[in-house]
Amino acid sequence: MAPVLNPDIGLVRVTSPTPPLKVLRPNFKLDPVVRDSRALLVDLDKFLAQQKTILQYNLNSDLHRDSVTSLLRQAPTHILEVMVTDPLPHHELKMAFNNAFHTKVRKRYLIDLKFSEKHWCGKKQDFFLRDPNKIRPLREAREILDGWKAGTVWFERISARELSHIETARKRVAQVKPPRSDKGFCRETRPLTAVAAKWGRWRVRKTPKYVPDEVEMEEPEKAAAEERVDEIEESD
Repeated sequence: MAPVLNPDIGLVRVTSPTPPLKVLRPNFKLDPVVRDSRALLVDLDKFLAQQKTILQYNLNSDLHRDSVTSLLRQAPTHILEVMVTDPLPHHELKMAFNNAFHTKVRKRYLIDLKFSEKHWCGKKQDFFLRDPNKIRPLREAREILDGWKAGTVWFERISARELSHIETARKRVAQVKPPRSDKGFCRETRPLTAVAAKWGRWRVRKTPKYVPDEVEMEEPEKAAAEERVDEIEESD
């Protein structure tokens, strides 16, 4: 704006007031009808049947590895797009794997991955959240893909209370650390010698956990060993 003449001060530049900042609040909408992705099995089959450009088969008429990994990424992403009708702005709605699933899917949209413990005996949730490109052998990747089609692996909406319980359990697991390999091992101190000087420069140094073979023996032990050798030679 043009400067304004003030008789007491002089020319004063008048600026327009700064507009208040707009705060973007998390506002996404979930489909009120679909609370469980097992209700979308027919829609998922139609979607996978339309992905003809990525379907490649090997000599045994089985899906190629590249096709299986691509479908493992697109199948859960399509389910999320149906369940979340209006995603958060500036966030791409797609399936996340490994530890990123908690922040990008479970915590952001209150959707968790479930599986049938009866069908997947002995498996944990991390088994299904692995990166498709790193799943070995290929048989497991095909089984997980068949699980999405059959409904033994699915997405389910969770409440904020359930999310807090999950985060508490994750913190407990993160705090647990494996014990040290030398836990409970007490090392004795010894005076500085020629061999001990290699292990440190202090006057008193603790013995190493594993003593190498080239460590020199003390003088009494060395003298006793020489006497035993002499006795053996005289007896011969």
